[in-house]
Amino acid sequence: AVKLDAAKEKDTTKEAAFLLEVREAKTGGSVGPLKAFLEKFGDTPEAWEIHMALIDVLSKRKDELNQIPSWEYLMEREPKAERRNGLAWALSRSNRENERALSLVEEALKEEPENPAYMDTKAECLSRLGRHEEAVDLERKAIGKLSGSTPRDQREDYDEHLKEIEKRRDEAKK
Repeated sequence: AVKLDAAKEKDTTKEAAFLLEVREAKTGGSVGPLKAFLEKFGDTPEAWEIHMALIDVLSKRKDELNQIPSWEYLMEREPKAERRNGLAWALSRSNRENERALSLVEEALKEEPENPAYMDTKAECLSRLGRHEEAVDLERKAIGKLSGSTPRDQREDYDEHLKEIEKRRDEAKK
C-alpha cells in the first residue's frame, strides 16, 4: 500500500506507513513511533508488546525515568517478580520513590531469593536510601551468585554498579 500510494493520499496508506514505522522502531531503537502507537492505541492487546519494546529501547539508552510508565502499565496488568524488579530498578535509578522501589524488589526476592538481578536492584535501592554498607554487601553477594555462563559484559555491569555504590558510600562519609 505504501509503495502504491507513495504520496500517502489514502487513509489506509497513512495507517500502513505508521504501522511500518512502529515495526521498524521496535528493532531500530526509535522511541517516537512507539510512543505514538501507545497514544493512539493505548490499552489494546498490542500495547503490551509495544511497552516491552519501549522498555528495551530505553534500557539500551540507560533512560530509566522514561521506562517507568511502561513498567507501571505492565505491573497493573500482570504483577510478576521480573516486572516488580524492572519497575524497582527504573524508580531507584531515577532516584524516585525509593521506599516503594525497595518494597517492590523485596516482593520479587520473596519469589526468587537467589536471583542476582533482584539483589542488584535491592542494592541500588538501599544505596539510594543511604544504607550504603548493606548495599555494598548485597552487591558483592549478587556478583557471587552470577553463574559461570553469565556474559562478560553483564559481569562488567555488576562490577561497575558495585563501584557506583562504593563511590556513593565514600561520598556520604565525607
